[in-house]
Amino acid sequence: MLAAVLLAACPRPQKPAAPPERRDGRARAPFAILPDRVVEGHRVARAIDARTLESTYYGAARRWFLSRNVEQLPKLSAPGFPLLETLHNLALEESLANVRPDGAFMAGAKWEGVWTRDISYSIHLAHALIMPRTAERSLRAKVDQHLEVIQDTGTGGSWPVSTDRVVWALAAWELYLARGNRRWLAWSCEVLRRTAERDRHVAFDWRSGLYHGETTFLDWREQSYPPWMDSVAIFDARALGTNVLHYSLLSRLARMTRALGRSADEAGAWEHQAATLRSAINRKLWLEETGRYGAFLYPPLHGTVSDTADSLGLALAVLEGVAGPGRAARVVAGTPVVPYGVPCIWPQQAHATPYHNRAVWPFVTAYHAWAAAEVGHDRAVWHAASAIIRAAALFLTNKENLVADSGDSRGTAVNSDRQLWSVAGYLALVYRVLFGVRLDEGGLFFRPMVPKQVRTPLTLHRFPLGGAELEIVLRGNGSHIRELRVDGAVRPADHRLPLTLRGRHRVVIEVEGAAAGRIDLRPAGTTAPAPVSVSAETAPDGSAITLRWEPVPGAARYRVYRDGRPLAWTTAARFRDILSGPLDQLPARRYTVRAVSARGLPSRFGPVALVGVTRRHAPLNPPGPGAVRLRPGSEPLRFAVNVLQPGEYLLRFRYANGAGPVNTGNSCAIRSLFLDGTDTATVVLPQRGSWSSWGMSNALILPLERGRHQVELRYDEGDRNMNGATNIALVDQLKVTRLR
Repeated sequence: MLAAVLLAACPRPQKPAAPPERRDGRARAPFAILPDRVVEGHRVARAIDARTLESTYYGAARRWFLSRNVEQLPKLSAPGFPLLETLHNLALEESLANVRPDGAFMAGAKWEGVWTRDISYSIHLAHALIMPRTAERSLRAKVDQHLEVIQDTGTGGSWPVSTDRVVWALAAWELYLARGNRRWLAWSCEVLRRTAERDRHVAFDWRSGLYHGETTFLDWREQSYPPWMDSVAIFDARALGTNVLHYSLLSRLARMTRALGRSADEAGAWEHQAATLRSAINRKLWLEETGRYGAFLYPPLHGTVSDTADSLGLALAVLEGVAGPGRAARVVAGTPVVPYGVPCIWPQQAHATPYHNRAVWPFVTAYHAWAAAEVGHDRAVWHAASAIIRAAALFLTNKENLVADSGDSRGTAVNSDRQLWSVAGYLALVYRVLFGVRLDEGGLFFRPMVPKQVRTPLTLHRFPLGGAELEIVLRGNGSHIRELRVDGAVRPADHRLPLTLRGRHRVVIEVEGAAAGRIDLRPAGTTAPAPVSVSAETAPDGSAITLRWEPVPGAARYRVYRDGRPLAWTTAARFRDILSGPLDQLPARRYTVRAVSARGLPSRFGPVALVGVTRRHAPLNPPGPGAVRLRPGSEPLRFAVNVLQPGEYLLRFRYANGAGPVNTGNSCAIRSLFLDGTDTATVVLPQRGSWSSWGMSNALILPLERGRHQVELRYDEGDRNMNGATNIALVDQLKVTRLR
């Protein structure tokens, strides 16, 4: 009988488990995982048998009974760890319960719609392997009449403020690898080609080499971004996770075109785009001092990287090969974790209640477990696995999220039972992590990672592979395959089982050896100081600029930045910068300030205080002041700009868009900027909730020669938004500021 694996015995499970200085991985979690149960103080969840689970988490004992026929899906046998088997049956039942009448996946008990990112992450994690027909119906449901992937409604009117629709590529390719359907391959390749070309036209930032767009999955912007960052600033930022997904799209397009036998030049073009994007991510977002990537690059006026952690983005960077061998293990070890799993972001924000902020999402924890398995990190795998097992067992369902401080399913802003990607996260723990199931063009192979706490053998029955059915037996602990046998014959550790295989086959895998490593265990409730909002005042003689701000609670000192570079430290809530000449003859200066706590934890960056000469230009057509309504098909809006000195200039349009609220909808207005007749950039005018609410467009930094220039806003087919019809905004002026 498997001995109890006690991860902790803390009498108060609500209390964070470890002080911040304990980063050696030895701190104990406030619960214990046993072979047939989870114990957390006075709460217990136990597997009565493979079909029955009982929990006292909510007070009186409650039970889950397997009530659906899951015989068409894989069966897990775990005699030494029966809790794994019971929770596997729970996940299978909830997978079936999440199938809508039309045959596509819903996102969960509270989310009946088909959502692009929910289905895509779930299919990539597990459902392509075991429910390919439902996966295909779901993916087809998220393609529009133009054969492009649909970006779900969201921040500022959806795409291109959010551009993570490209996660569809992860699922589409995995589905092809699981079935080998060349019709699907050809169709999905065309969908992704069109999607990639439009995203390149609208959302690619040529200056940084990165794609614009909101952080993937973190679509409640106030939860993860500083409060001052509106929809425009979120578009202007360039997020780690979203850029890794764009890399995945481009690299998969290269593999798809090769698999279809198309020209080497076409595949090479996609490979080149993927390689340059991977290089840009590593160049612009890697932070050597933390051993991980920053969550996002701030808008262009900042010129700085957010040193916060985006846990999903970090895991994807490892799994997709963006973090090469030299960095992948550092990323896994450097991802902040809490006793109840992997928080979505780190550190937390004091102003936001638990949802993405101060919360753990099981599917994010599952991706971290998968990434840890890739680098053979035994301790990180078990920490994530135990958190996933605990939540599913105690809640008797795969909840959407849980409060990071307490591990409770109650207290988050919204929480759904049988959340699709949480269900897929548990299945991925079994298939992707423990059994190490992987797919590539050669077929199915194995990279198992079995923590020492898991007693084997484990057996997967009825596991599908094309027209074949596999029985997979897993023995031992570790991540190195000591022996692999297929139907009794010894095979190399990297042996592929091809999709052409038919009939029933038996695979036996024996593993050994694993790297323990460290985990970066933090107290769950750690919050950063609030961002600093700076006001700037120029001396009457123009010789200096004085910055002022309100003192920030918890701040011990402040760091002042100018033009994206550190300038000075101060303990006062003010700073004086001496100028080198008259302000009207200098490029504009950009100031930001960060508050730093006594323990050295810095705030997010605040908004930029832009100090310099800005010239305002009214439209030429119609002439004179007043707002012009932009509609698809309307005449281009023209501005005349006279540049006195050559240099880099900031161009922004003042606009209003009342076509929808800030937090949802799909009517973000988009226009192409033509400079002296050349298509030069994209202008994004997100929804603001009201036609009386005015703000500035995205920041365009362009080189301008001395002399007169014509700036035009035009609408072309590439500017089509997700709504397809409503693409309107009011514009009343162009602001131009010299930066260099």
